[in-house]
Amino acid sequence: DWDLWLLFAGRGAGKTDAAAYYTDQHVREPGCLPGIPGGHRLAIIAPTLGDALEACVNGPSGLKAHNPGITSASSMGGTFVRWPSGAQAKLFGASTPEDVERLRAGGNRCFAWCEELAAWRQLDECWDHLQFGLRLGPHPRAVASTTPKPRKLLKSMLTDPRVAVTRATTHDNPHLAAMVRDRLESRYAGTRLGRQE
Repeated sequence: DWDLWLLFAGRGAGKTDAAAYYTDQHVREPGCLPGIPGGHRLAIIAPTLGDALEACVNGPSGLKAHNPGITSASSMGGTFVRWPSGAQAKLFGASTPEDVERLRAGGNRCFAWCEELAAWRQLDECWDHLQFGLRLGPHPRAVASTTPKPRKLLKSMLTDPRVAVTRATTHDNPHLAAMVRDRLESRYAGTRLGRQE
């Protein structure tokens, strides 16, 4: 019974893959909003709009890797992802004041995926506007996949009873090549950046 699932994990741990899988599964479930195409309206927010498209949609761990039927298109209204069912997600960045305004005016949603939340330059403002728009359906929810960083909002999320937290490290991904893991370990073990990951 959670409102936010926080995937708090180091790079290479598989958090983007997990968030993409969960987002696709949400859309495959019965609609939150009967009467609209596909029954779902989502938001996908990343540090930049380009990050949202590259990592969350087209990347090797993105939505299209889990559902090849997904398409993306840009128009005057923004960049959208569409599922074969007709459900759609609008993509947003979170790095500029203009991104804050786009999110403020971005419409209401039943679900949001927040990619690399700790890297959002406009974290507090974008998070607030997302909360006001996350209000459709019987239980609007969000999943946030992020590398741990000391941001005040993230610290408060870790103590919120409505937030489900999953923690992982780079070592927890069984699909990461051993040579990559060894190279990262030899270079970053014992460093602040290594502890973060």
